[in-house]
This record gives sequence, structure tokens and C-alpha cells, in this order.
Amino acid sequence: MHKKVFSILSVSFILIPNIMLSAGTKTDNVSLSDVTIVSNSDENKQSYYKTESTSVTRTNTPLLETAQSVQIVTDDILNDMGMVSLDDTLDYVSGISRQNDFGGVWDNFSIRGFSGHENTEISMLKNGFADNRGYNAPRDAANIESIEVLKGPSGALYGNTEPGGTINIVTKQPKFTNENSITTMAGSDDFYRQSADLTGPLSESFAYRLNVAAENKKSFRDYIESERYVVAPSFLWLINDNTHLTYMG
Repeated sequence: MHKKVFSILSVSFILIPNIMLSAGTKTDNVSLSDVTIVSNSDENKQSYYKTESTSVTRTNTPLLETAQSVQIVTDDILNDMGMVSLDDTLDYVSGISRQNDFGGVWDNFSIRGFSGHENTEISMLKNGFADNRGYNAPRDAANIESIEVLKGPSGALYGNTEPGGTINIVTKQPKFTNENSITTMAGSDDFYRQSADLTGPLSESFAYRLNVAAENKKSFRDYIESERYVVAPSFLWLINDNTHLTYMG
């Protein structure tokens, strides 16, 4: 008697899901209306990706057509990520790793496994020219527009560079339009920072830009504090249609 009851119950449990499944599959086809998406791209607008880099390649050739490995950290990335120093920025570049900086007293990196000189550390460029000669002081991001990294032996085009590649720092340039911004930041370990970016024309042929920053922070270690102050003025003089003179502090 018990065997018959068990067999009847088992058959019923098997049939019920099949009936429910067959009932659920009977649906009517629904036709959706067409959706049209229209967007206008602005080629002059900065974004996370740049298509050209004249300061690294020395040509106007698009990076897609360049047989070199170039990675650019744009101004939008710097602002959106809240980067305040060069080492924070290069953490997002593949092939670059931090080296011993003796507690943050200088910038020290390696590119594709090649580090710099033991005394002067890695060689870097600023706007296409040699930047560090001797002491490689830590750089603040207050006046950095973008960072371009040319990887591989192509960095030999710039003279005294590392076999792993070249780092080129592009600074913010004066503009003939008034643009002013003030930024306040706060974070862990009593981190406080204020910065200002001011630019505009002084005359029809003369423009300025001033980047200032003040930073104070402690550390996860006891009895360690640091202060940083940045004042970076720059001036642009349009001598004529084909000549201009730029001063960068």
C-alpha cells in the first residue's frame, strides 16, 4: 500500500512542473517601435582618449597610424580621478612602476623594467625638453595638462632617456579667454588641499596663467607630516602671426 502511494505522488510532482512550463511558454509576440539615437561629436573637446600627440611623435600623424606605443593621461582623467601628484598619475599607465623614492623626497619610476640613474633617477621631459638635471624633485599636478608616455626604444629620439621609454609632461598654457577655477579637497590622514587655476589675456598679444596650490597632510605612520606649496606662473607673448614667446615658471 505504501509503495502505491509513493509512486502516485512521484508521478504527480513530475507532471506539475511540465504543465506549468508549457503554460508559461505561450506568449504573444510584441512588436516594439523603432528607437533612433542621434549624437553630435565634438572633435575639439577633450576626453579620456587623444588621437594625436605632436610633442611625443614630433609629427601630426594620428596615433592609430603610428608604429609606436603611446599612452596619454589627459586633463579629464587628472580632474576626474583627483590626482595631485605625478606618481598618482603614472599609477594608471601600463608598463610603469614606482621605485624607491626615499620617503617621497623625489620621483622615481621604471619603464618596462628599466629604471633611471642611481643618483639622478629616471630622465623625463617637460613640453618636449629635458626636465630633470640632477635632483629629481617630486612634481605636483597643479600645472599639468597631460602626461604622454612613449614606450619602448623609440624614446632614444630624445637623447638621454631610458631604454624602456620616455615620459613627457605637458604643462598648462596661457589662454586668451578668461577661465578661473578654485578646487578644495579633503581626505584621510588629515589631507587638505586648495588649488587655483587662473588664466586670461593681459592685452591683445599677451596672456598669462597662474597655477597655485597648498597641501597639508599626515601619514598612516605616527609623527609624519608634509606640506607642499606650488606657484607656477606662465606667460605667452604673440610677437607676430608666426612667432610667439612662452615663459613657464
